[in-house]
Amino acid sequence: MEVSVFEVVGLNEGSVLSVRAGNTRRQAPIPLQGPLRFPNLPFNAKQFKLDIMQTLGSAKCEIKGAKELESYSVTVDMNDGGQARIG
Repeated sequence: MEVSVFEVVGLNEGSVLSVRAGNTRRQAPIPLQGPLRFPNLPFNAKQFKLDIMQTLGSAKCEIKGAKELESYSVTVDMNDGGQARIG
């Protein structure tokens, strides 16, 4: 199944549309460049759940991959000038 979005009003460009149908979730930045494709859905998937997300900050984490189990702490630069940490 494909879900197409033809119009978006009141959302900032760069926001992310997240659509869940059954156990499958698809995400794409607004404006969408094409349809969201879902595998065959179960008959009980009678509704979609829509979430709109916006980036509050971003960071990159370099993965070493030298050990089977590794831990990382990442400092995230927030759009408001602050910082957050995830670890």
